[in-house]
Amino acid sequence: MRIPAIPVAAAAALCLVQCLLPTATEAQAEKRVALVIGNGEYKNAARLLNPKNDAEDVAAALRRTGFDVIVGLNLDKAGMDDAFVRFARSAREADVAMFDYSGHAMQFSGVSYLMPVDAKLTDEADLRRMARLDEVVADLQNAKNLRILVLDSCRDNPLAEELKRSIGRTRAASVANGLAKIDSPQGMIVAYATQAGRTADDGQGRNSPYTGAFLKHIEQSEEIGTVFRRISTDVYNATKRTQLPELSLSVIGEFYLKGKSAGATQVAAIKPGPLSGQPFSAVLKAKHSGRCMDVAGGGKNVGRPVWQFGCNNSDAQRWDFVPDGAGFFILKARHSGLCFDVTDSGKGRGVLTWQQDCNCRDNQKFKLSAQGDDYFHLQPKHSNMCIDVFLGLGSDQAPLIQWDCHGGDNQKWRVEVR
Repeated sequence: MRIPAIPVAAAAALCLVQCLLPTATEAQAEKRVALVIGNGEYKNAARLLNPKNDAEDVAAALRRTGFDVIVGLNLDKAGMDDAFVRFARSAREADVAMFDYSGHAMQFSGVSYLMPVDAKLTDEADLRRMARLDEVVADLQNAKNLRILVLDSCRDNPLAEELKRSIGRTRAASVANGLAKIDSPQGMIVAYATQAGRTADDGQGRNSPYTGAFLKHIEQSEEIGTVFRRISTDVYNATKRTQLPELSLSVIGEFYLKGKSAGATQVAAIKPGPLSGQPFSAVLKAKHSGRCMDVAGGGKNVGRPVWQFGCNNSDAQRWDFVPDGAGFFILKARHSGLCFDVTDSGKGRGVLTWQQDCNCRDNQKFKLSAQGDDYFHLQPKHSNMCIDVFLGLGSDQAPLIQWDCHGGDNQKWRVEVR
C-alpha cells in the first residue's frame, strides 16, 4: 500500500534566463544524479515485499538513462542519513536530480517523514528517528535544471496508529494520512503513487503497480511529462481503475531523459532568487532606511540580536536562503552559520529577532511575499506577521521585530542576490 498524493499548488511566476538548444553531445554531457531508496525489512512495523526489488530495478533503469545512482536498500536511520549527505553533495553539481523512495512514510503536524527500517514510535519524540522529507526536497532543489521526486510509499502504517494512541485522542488529528503538501517550484516534477485519501496496491509480482509502470516508460524516448502521464494511465488501468497516481508538473519547455525529437528544447535554467524555490544568497535592504539586515556586530554567538546597519557588503549582512520544499526559506547567516530566528517562537507583536542554532522549526521559516518593485515582506511561518524595523527607525542598530503586516516601508525588504 502506497502513500496518497497531495494536490500541489501551481508554481509562482519565475525569472528565466534564455537557454541555447543543446546539441546531442551537450545533452549527453549533462550531469544526472539520483538517490533511490527501498525500505521493506521493518523491525517494528509490517514488512513490505516489493521496495527492495523496486529500488534495484529503478536504479538499473536510471543508470541506463545516464544517471549516477546512489542506492539504499533496507536502510536504518544512520544509513539513510549517510545516503542523504552523499546525495546532497552530488545534487549541487547536477543538471538533473531525482529522488525515488519506496517504503513506509507518514505525516505529523504538517511534516512528512520517511521511515528507516529501525524506526519505532513510542511517542512523538521518536519522530527524530525518522528522515524529514522537506530536508531531502531542499537538497533535491540544488539541481540546476530539473528535479524529480517519486514517492511510492505505504500509507497504511501501523506505527502511525500506535502514535495516535500514545498522544491521546485530542492530538491524534496531528497524525494525518499521506504526506504534507509540497509546493513544487519551477523545474520540479512531483509524482505520487496514488491520490490523497486512497490506498495504493503493493502488487503481487516483483514490483508495485506504480514501479512496474515506471520501469515500462522511463527509458522511452518521450518528453518527460508524457512519460509520467503514461505511467499514471498504466497504473490506473492495471489496478482496474482503483488507483490513480497524482502528478504535479512545474516545467517550462520540454525535457527528454532518452532521445530528443527535432525542435525540442530543454527545461529553462532558473535564475536564483526569491521566486525560484532554489537556494540562493542575498543581502536584505530595508526600504524605509536603506540599511541592511545585520548580525549585530558580526557576532558568531547564539542569541546575538539581528538589527539594521549601514550596508557594508560583509558576511555579517549576507544570508543563505535555504528552501524547505513547502514555500518557505530558512535564513542562515553567512558570518556565523546560525539561523535567523523569532525569539522564543513568540507569536505576539514586538517579538525580537536574533540568531540561533538552526532547528528547522516554524520560527526559523520565512515566506517571501512580493510587494512590488522588487520588495518583499518577510513573514515567519509560525505567526504570519512581518519582520519590521522597530518603530520605523532609520538609524543604525535599530532592532528588528515582528509586527502585524501593514504594507509600510519599514516592513519592505529588497532582496539583492549576491
